[in-house]
Amino acid sequence: MKRFLFGLFMAVPVLSFAQSNFQKGYLVTNNQDTIRGFVDYKERSANPTSFNFKTDLNGETKGYSLKECSAYGIDGMESSQRYTVRISQSKTNFSDLSNGLDTSSKTDTVFLKVLQSGKNMTLFSYEDKIKKRFFVKEGGMSVPYELIQNLFLAPNKESVFITDNKYIRQLMEIITKLNIDISEDKLKSLRYSGPELVKLSFRINGETEVKSKYKFIRFYAGAGLSSSKASFQGQNDLASKEATHKSSVMPTLQAGIDMFLNPAIGKFIFRTDFAFFSSKNKVSLAESGNEYISDQSQAFDQLSLTLTPQFIYNFYNTSAWKVFLGAGLGCNFSKYSNIVYSRYNSFRKEYETQEDTFKPENFNFSFPVSAGIVLNKKIELSVMYSMPTSITTYTMFSASMQRWKFGVNYLFGKY
Repeated sequence: MKRFLFGLFMAVPVLSFAQSNFQKGYLVTNNQDTIRGFVDYKERSANPTSFNFKTDLNGETKGYSLKECSAYGIDGMESSQRYTVRISQSKTNFSDLSNGLDTSSKTDTVFLKVLQSGKNMTLFSYEDKIKKRFFVKEGGMSVPYELIQNLFLAPNKESVFITDNKYIRQLMEIITKLNIDISEDKLKSLRYSGPELVKLSFRINGETEVKSKYKFIRFYAGAGLSSSKASFQGQNDLASKEATHKSSVMPTLQAGIDMFLNPAIGKFIFRTDFAFFSSKNKVSLAESGNEYISDQSQAFDQLSLTLTPQFIYNFYNTSAWKVFLGAGLGCNFSKYSNIVYSRYNSFRKEYETQEDTFKPENFNFSFPVSAGIVLNKKIELSVMYSMPTSITTYTMFSASMQRWKFGVNYLFGKY
């Protein structure tokens, strides 16, 4: 199973680049002719400079760059338009902030993503390796301009940073010009974020806000089997290579929340998983090396609740089925009982037992990786492997847990 997971991780780059996601859409040529066809819809962290297009699903794929078309779109999902605009270059990462206001900019021809369009204004977004920005094209204007937000360090006070929300003043000018009933005080609380700016854009255009049919969050619940195995390391007889480790297979329950980077595509997911499981663990050694002790064992029961934030990537992603890989950090809250050490004393010819011979920690981290498939957007089959992690803090020896989890989840919602 470990080799299977390793093989999947190695295959991800090949499968990811090979897969296409052609959806019904269009492009607009430089002569303003609209061509219907199919656009290869990809999840991107930045606005594209080119895209793939075909007029027929079984036809030849052709790449189009910024120079070759003025707009393109995917039906019911998104659209982009080409403009030559001024783009601010100020940084937003705290470690890169300028000392004092940075007003630098460059002029470039780019695809701007349309967020909302109406009679009074069109709202766009543009993202590159520096930051995400928003643009506005007012009714009657031919070229959009950027809504500016600047973050910078106060001169001579590098521990103090200042936020200049110029976009508030820019939007207030539009609202005043159009005589729209929105107070300046209310506008001051407007964040520089897509959802809030889209909501305001609908209001400026006098339109009822249209909710996206794609949800950014979904819930799931399921059950499965957990296979756990304990082991000892360090100066402990049970750390011997000859020791046997009994696997404990027990039922498990799980539920959680998925958050999509782009729900229209659904490739990148941030998952918060909750799992409840138990195990009955035992490590045994038939020959201890002591002339009077012929075999010994350490047993203990574990009851755990695990919170696992993880990133999931659907490297094969279609409506019928998806194949994913994931990795994260497990936060394990455990309770232990029946901690019993047993050994057979051949001199006395009897078993001797001791209780509470070691004390596992009630909290520890684990490092799980997972793989699975999703069928018809509803049923998820998965396997998760948690590498051996210590459940003790002793200096001379340690006890570790290794775990496999096989689960079936039901995914709620429409996607």
